[in-house]
Amino acid sequence: HRTLQDRPQLAARSTPLRPEVDHHRERLGALDDLGLEGGLGDVHEYDGSPGMSTDRVVHSEGASLFVEEAGSGPAVVLLHGLTATHRYVVMGSRSLERSGHRVIAYDARGHGQSSPAGDSRAYEYSDLVDDLVAVLDSLGVDRAIIAGASMGAHTALALALQAPERIRSVGGV
Repeated sequence: HRTLQDRPQLAARSTPLRPEVDHHRERLGALDDLGLEGGLGDVHEYDGSPGMSTDRVVHSEGASLFVEEAGSGPAVVLLHGLTATHRYVVMGSRSLERSGHRVIAYDARGHGQSSPAGDSRAYEYSDLVDDLVAVLDSLGVDRAIIAGASMGAHTALALALQAPERIRSVGGV
């Protein structure tokens, strides 16, 4: 892994009308630098213990989404921001699981271990909301607590407006 000092500086650009995705994976994501994770408290790597977490792939409108799920109880879905991965919102913490929640986090289309969409125009927030619904449906979750950061917050709020019956509560940063 490269450190932050080794990363090239990118020129500032205008604010996008939709999320921008690095199809060629030329840019490093927010947590590609292990040093960012090293200083976090309450961080645990998956050690293969039963019940810790399960991974799966959910298919949604031309993209395959990598999903991680752990714990049991009321569902909490954590959504990451642009250029990040599901690890960004989970940060290795098991606090939500230990407090009796079913934690679900996934890589948005074109991020992390999820595939890019087949159509380069399929990155509208409506597509991201459809992905979130596909994840909820695939896991049998009727209603969930949804929390997101940046792009994930927008997706969470868009779902709350589009399908409030799917939301227990919503939060965003």
